[in-house]
Amino acid sequence: MGFKYEEIKPHGKLLVHDEPAASIITEMMEGFASGRFQTKRECKYFLESKHEYPKQAASGKLGNNHVDHILSNPLYAGYIEYKPWGVELRKGLHEGMVSYETFLKIQERLKGRAYAPARKDLNQDFPLRNAVACGACGNALTAAWSKSGTGKRYPYYVCQNRKCDYKGKSIRRDVIEGEFETLLKKLTPSKELIMAADMMFKKLWTHQEQTAKHRAKLLQQESKTAQNNIDKLLDKIVESESASVTRALEKRVTTLEDKQRVIDEKIANCGKPIRPFDEMYRTALNYLANPYKLWALGGLKEKRAVLKLTFTDHLI
Repeated sequence: MGFKYEEIKPHGKLLVHDEPAASIITEMMEGFASGRFQTKRECKYFLESKHEYPKQAASGKLGNNHVDHILSNPLYAGYIEYKPWGVELRKGLHEGMVSYETFLKIQERLKGRAYAPARKDLNQDFPLRNAVACGACGNALTAAWSKSGTGKRYPYYVCQNRKCDYKGKSIRRDVIEGEFETLLKKLTPSKELIMAADMMFKKLWTHQEQTAKHRAKLLQQESKTAQNNIDKLLDKIVESESASVTRALEKRVTTLEDKQRVIDEKIANCGKPIRPFDEMYRTALNYLANPYKLWALGGLKEKRAVLKLTFTDHLI
């Protein structure tokens, strides 16, 4: 998923990104590596929520192994491996969707502790769910659609705390979200603050450019050291007569090879910004200038970001 074959000279058929699935997969993998998605189930929900993402089932659902296959496959990091044919992990000719470093972070997270999945009901219909709290008990309000006697559906936020005097008392969605938007419109910083933020970003950007060359030299030395250590371990493997010692040495070689791949990848990308300065910081500056605009024009992801970045706790 996310790749297709194209005739690329001089290689012949080569894997290339198949959009828009490729970009969606990249966002999912980077989100899992960074902790934005805490579980594989959240990754599955994310892919299913993207209408443009191909799904085999008519229901629009994905199989339970679909995310597993993507997150654990080095193909998505630009590498190939197929042990049944004796093909050890190596750099492929195709372009990966995430860096090898990100891929290793994903593998560490897959081996790590399990997290409670994000609630599936944090949907576009009720973006303030779990962000606003009851003024009487302080519990987060839930939200749902309610049917009238005529069959019409109406959206409400409601407190469901059994011990609260206001249990079951509902607030119309347009009322509570309207009050929230009125509050958000007031949170507009001064032009001086925006200018200061812009200057800070540019100063940091310039500093990163100046240090990139120095960092590349250090990485090259680090890569050379890693290769020397690998060569020494390989010599020990040849000399060893103990199977257990050989297995231990091979494990250390594999670890060093992973480290060297990450270093070489960093060297290749050192000094190359992911996106130009204006594009990289446009969203941040636009948010600082007008958080309401990001809320009004953005999707659910942007709305949740506004809530996290603007408020430190539930809104009463």
